[in-house]
Amino acid sequence: MINVFYGRENLNKEEFIYKQIFEGNKRSIVIVPDQYGLEAEKAALKYASLYRHDKSKKNSPQNMLSPKTSLINVEIKTFSRLMHDVFNELGGLNTIYVDRVGREIILSKVLREIDYKRMNVFANQIRKPGFVKVIGDFISQVKLENLTPKDIANMAEISKDEIELHGKLADLAVIFEAYEDALRGTFSDNEDRYNGFINKIEESEYLSSVDFWFYGFDSFTGKAYKIIEGLVNKVKHAKDGSTLNFVISYDGGHREHLFEAGEIIISRLKRMQGIDSPRDIRISPIGDEFRIQKAEDLNHLEEN
Repeated sequence: MINVFYGRENLNKEEFIYKQIFEGNKRSIVIVPDQYGLEAEKAALKYASLYRHDKSKKNSPQNMLSPKTSLINVEIKTFSRLMHDVFNELGGLNTIYVDRVGREIILSKVLREIDYKRMNVFANQIRKPGFVKVIGDFISQVKLENLTPKDIANMAEISKDEIELHGKLADLAVIFEAYEDALRGTFSDNEDRYNGFINKIEESEYLSSVDFWFYGFDSFTGKAYKIIEGLVNKVKHAKDGSTLNFVISYDGGHREHLFEAGEIIISRLKRMQGIDSPRDIRISPIGDEFRIQKAEDLNHLEEN
């Protein structure tokens, strides 16, 4: 079962998540953005004492952050850390991936050897300081979005009526293809790690019999959606009641211009491979019992 829980910013979504996790007492992995890992662990510890499945002990706000408080059956992960743990389980940690600096070194060699006659716009830019970094950042981003040199070439073809855009995209496709050729058979870059991870999802025992929670994301990259798709199929075929849960900012479609990011996530999930019918995904609002108490004037602004 795939669940999407939504609410506006006046709801305590973290408390909602950890209430479900600790009262359900099932192994769970909470996946958060890279920059949010530490804060997510603090939040998990904060609510562990209140909602942990322990009927023999009375909890109170005074012991919420007791030194004895621990996280039971819940792990806080970023995508990077999740990949590391699966590679540790199934192999792949010893693979050396090219980082940003390595990519720029390879790109520098590629640009020195490229046929300038194939360039439409960037022929005079190639040797300028900073150009390698700009192209490296572009390649990193498009690979995270699961795009290939052929995709960029197709975009260039579509944009033939816009001469400058067409020229830039055509040049980028040539450079991108040359970069991928330089990597092939010898190197992999950090973005290629995602493909290796996606191929290991199905066989991973570490990712079995677990509820997944995604929180803190305003959007996902193309590679992240491919990971989610792999987890969707793993959970769907599991016989242990495992779920994939998304907690997002959204108001049910009443103010789409304010919650477009949430609308996009829901739309992408519905179209994902493995979601075969409306029964495969359930979309539910978070209850008002998780409403954050605010001053009256702020409540008035929130409601209007």
